[in-house]
Amino acid sequence: MHSFQRSSRNKALLFASAASAFLIVSAAQAQQAAPSGAAAVEEVVVTGTRLTAAGFNAPTPVTVLGADALQKRAPNSMAEAVNELPAFRSGSGPTTVTRLIGGAGQVSADLRGLGTSRTLVMVNGRRYVGSQLNGTADMAQIPTGLVERVDVVTGGASAAYGSDAVAGVVNFVLNTKLQGLKGSLQYGISQRGDAIENIANLAYGKQIGDRLHVMIGSDYARAKGTGNFYDRDYMAKAEVDQVSYGATRAANLPAQGWLAGTEVPFTEGGIVVSGPLKGTAFTNAGDPYLFNYGTVYSSTRMVGSNANYGHNGALVFQMYKPFERLNSMAAAQFDVTPDIQAFVEINKAYNRNDGGTGDIVQSTAIITPITNPFIPASVKNAMTANKLTSISIGRFNNDISPWTTYTQWYTNRAVAGLNGTFHDWKWEASYSQGATHQKYKSYMTDNPIFAAAT
Repeated sequence: MHSFQRSSRNKALLFASAASAFLIVSAAQAQQAAPSGAAAVEEVVVTGTRLTAAGFNAPTPVTVLGADALQKRAPNSMAEAVNELPAFRSGSGPTTVTRLIGGAGQVSADLRGLGTSRTLVMVNGRRYVGSQLNGTADMAQIPTGLVERVDVVTGGASAAYGSDAVAGVVNFVLNTKLQGLKGSLQYGISQRGDAIENIANLAYGKQIGDRLHVMIGSDYARAKGTGNFYDRDYMAKAEVDQVSYGATRAANLPAQGWLAGTEVPFTEGGIVVSGPLKGTAFTNAGDPYLFNYGTVYSSTRMVGSNANYGHNGALVFQMYKPFERLNSMAAAQFDVTPDIQAFVEINKAYNRNDGGTGDIVQSTAIITPITNPFIPASVKNAMTANKLTSISIGRFNNDISPWTTYTQWYTNRAVAGLNGTFHDWKWEASYSQGATHQKYKSYMTDNPIFAAAT
């Protein structure tokens, strides 16, 4: 038994030695077989927002979206290019949510779906000014023509940058060597003749003397939006919407489902929603009639009515909402000495995101007293017979549209500083100041006056 173990061990050592010799010979042959004209690699450049912290190399993977990729993609904004990376969740900007597509007035970064407040946005390694109340920055404010590459760190960045970088960091690196003029124009339209978009960007850079380099860039985008879902045949014919089957649903029936012919149990002229006169509806001229409900699934959903086509509260929204965006940036670098450089960056941006029309589409309980002069005599008589002093009316308010809600942002940012080298050390000192002013406009119903007129 002892001799067998020694023999097996010797065979194993012999096999390992042979394998090692084979690998060494193979590597040598591969080197000899390399083409004599192949170019030797002289330098390897590793990019990133910050790969060195506290004196050691951070084991953090960096995704680089280079100039070639940006040029081939030709995005209408830097936000559009970044949000196409798998690590990002497109949580704002042109995003489909419950079939509605929001405008792109503001586009925030959301790495790994952890939230926009946990993703840090930087320009040339310096924090960009926030444009929302939670401090998140708008990536669409950075001119596309001035960006050389985008570095994305998806983990471990909070150790260097703080809690607002828990999800990661997006760093837009400017092309500080840009020479000449470049720009692009884009125009888009849907096959239905709407969703028109006009996009233009322009960038210019110039070296002045041996020390000074200046550049300026600007982007402009405008989308006119679309109509509502009734402008599309497939939705106009089907009127598909989600309904809840309720707790008393049949066995094996899901809690919710999608059904065709789904509408709200309200009319433009109003309808009594409760009490002994429930179902008494009014035409736009104020004449009463008995409403055909069909199958009612909730206070705001019914299916199968043959008298209420076009009254689906979810389908009267715009599919794609309008927006307008204009941003600009100027930057300069001046070599004070061979080892010290001064820099300055100035940003100005304007965004407008329209909320669209039809945002308030229904009133569910308008209390109307019997003294209201608009109540027809037959309804007053029915109220008197049932000892009612008032009725509760629901109403589909599409006849008081259109109205427009919108949000506007005005952002200003300025950065100035110095950077340089000292032996093997790199240093930087900078000062930045930024501010965003937000203006919001919306329409609300004056309920007492509205009820008196109903």
